Amino acid sequence: MELLGLMFNRRARRAVRGLAVLRHSYEHLLMTAVVEGSLEVRRSYYQDYVDALEIIGTRAEWVAKAL
Repeated sequence: MELLGLMFNRRARRAVRGLAVLRHSYEHLLMTAVVEGSLEVRRSYYQDYVDALEIIGTRAEWVAKAL
């Protein structure tokens, strides 16, 4: 599909908005994981943040492939 067609395709616009939301979530989780990982004693949340980053990355890849 050409670029102009994608701009007016509702499904493509929703997918791009979804990718933007996933990117913002990923950035937030990444920063939280960095702060959590920099502590001398890591709490149990650290591994949860890392797992969430993997899940969001996989979701973003699915959406990008669907385009």
